Amino acid sequence: MFKYLVKNLKSLLTKQGVISLLLVVNVVVSALVISHTLNDNANRYNRLIRA
Repeated sequence: MFKYLVKNLKSLLTKQGVISLLLVVNVVVSALVISHTLNDNANRYNRLIRA
């Protein structure tokens, strides 16, 4: 069981695994930045309406 996990880990650490991991991280970060930006803009807009 453990050997199987180690073997899988090694295959994940190959170039393809690293690239896919980076893509996932990139997508998550982009989504967070976009949602934060939208939230920020919405808050600014609401302040303008109230003012």
